Amino acid sequence: DGADVYIAVTKLFPKLGLLVDTTMRLTKGNQWGILGFGGDRNDNYYPQFEGSLGYLPSFIPGLVVGVEYRTKPRNQNFTPESNWFDVYASYFVNKHLNITAAYVSLGTIATYRNQTGAYVSLQTGF
Repeated sequence: DGADVYIAVTKLFPKLGLLVDTTMRLTKGNQWGILGFGGDRNDNYYPQFEGSLGYLPSFIPGLVVGVEYRTKPRNQNFTPESNWFDVYASYFVNKHLNITAAYVSLGTIATYRNQTGAYVSLQTGF
């Protein structure tokens, strides 16, 4: 069993069109805890870094492009974890509709290596 404790700081720099987020997470979770907590290599809590940058270009209202990165603990020998990252673009057509596209790299999950892929989402709300 385990639980994560984290602190996150987010700052918007309106004049630069930049959104910055950093998180420090104390965890011993394997793949977000889906594969349990701790392991034969490590059973302690260690800090992990998460961060993201989003850029909102003033010349294309409604668009945000960015990158996210997350470090992962390496608690188990038989299922090594990789750090995660993604790059994305999201366009807000209006307050009810947006479309997002991303490339995601999750590295090794369980025993499956090179887990990468594309992601597309169309979201609407009223």
